[in-house]
Formats: sequence, structure tokens, C-alpha cells
Amino acid sequence: LLGRGGQAVVYKLTFADGHSEALKVIDTSVYRDPARRKDANRRGRSEIQHHQQLTAKTETVVRLFDTASIPLSRERGQDAPMCFLLRMELLTPALDPANREKAVLQIMRDVLEGLCQTEDAGIVHRDVKCGNILLRHDPATGQQRFVLSDFGLARPFHTRTDRSFFTVCGSRDHIAPEIIRRGKLIAGRSDIYSAGVMLFHLLFPQNDDYFDPVGFRQKSAD
Repeated sequence: LLGRGGQAVVYKLTFADGHSEALKVIDTSVYRDPARRKDANRRGRSEIQHHQQLTAKTETVVRLFDTASIPLSRERGQDAPMCFLLRMELLTPALDPANREKAVLQIMRDVLEGLCQTEDAGIVHRDVKCGNILLRHDPATGQQRFVLSDFGLARPFHTRTDRSFFTVCGSRDHIAPEIIRRGKLIAGRSDIYSAGVMLFHLLFPQNDDYFDPVGFRQKSAD
């Protein structure tokens, strides 16, 4: 078990040849309310769709290898219990640099490049935060880059100002003001705002409630 999120559990898979992957499991049968289950099913299908789309177009997101959607009962309909499985590359949130400011510059450069790529693909992430940024390290070349993960809240973006997405989504103070005030989500602006909040927490890591990828290795050791 690697971790638990709002509606998913992530496991580490180790195969006979020694390589490892991550398995994300979204089990919507945990919701007794049909409306909650229907929404969870929609999010699960949406996450698979958008993650597949981005994996095919860019290297700035966690690579998705395979997916499965499994009915958990004989019920039919959009609120029937489902299990969604996503096999992904196994990455680490760990970074232990000698200079925090230099590390933050690399994180922000990679994240903003990733957000540009997701917007080019017509997708808004909607949950940009430190906890959704992972480190890909290539031992052969020594290269590393930070990539976007967790597309459970991702949606297609639009540029029409008359459309309303009244969904307050994201994490606490990372939520863009236009979403809180008017429920509007226009192109990738809300992701850029969230990235700015993330930058603040990276530069001033004073609150233990927020995940800090720069100090992750030392903090977990402590």
C-alpha cells in the first residue's frame, strides 16, 4: 500500500522480473448514496480518458500503461458500483537538494511546462498542488523531471465566459478565486493560480499540513 486519496487507493506492484509499477484502484461501491456513486463513476471514467489522452501526447505526466473498468454487481445504470484500475509508472515524490531555491525553480519549470502541455491537449488539471507532483528519475542518463499526476478532477477546458462549472474543486487555498466566486473555469487560468499557491508553499514550507516534495526524504526519515 502506497497511499490513500479522496476516492482511490494506490498500491505498488512488483513483478517476477523485478520491475515495479503503481496500481490505482477506484472502488465506487464504498458510496451507498446512488448520486455519490454516479459522480464517482463519472470521475473514474473521466480520469482514465484524460490520463490516456495526455500519456499519448506528452512526457510531462505520469505514464499510464493500462486500465480496466469492472462492474461490481449485476446492476445497470450510471450509478451501478464499479471498480476502475489504472496501471502507471511508479515514481517518487522524493528530492533532497543542497539548495531549495534551485530545486523549486526546477519543480516550477517542469510543472508549468506540463500545464502548457495539458492545456494544449484541451484539459484542465483542477488539482495542482505539491502532493500531485512526482519525480521521474532516469538512472541511465541521470536526468530527472517533475511530472503531473492524479487526473481525477481533470476536465476539458473552454474559453466561453457564459459557461458555468459550479464545482468547487481542488485543495483548500489552492482553489482559484473565479471558481469560488462564480463557479467559472476558463481555460487553464485556475491551474496557473494553483501553481502560484504551490510556489508559495515550496518557498515557505512552514505548515506541516502541506506536502513538501523538496524535504520529503528527510521528513519521512524523521
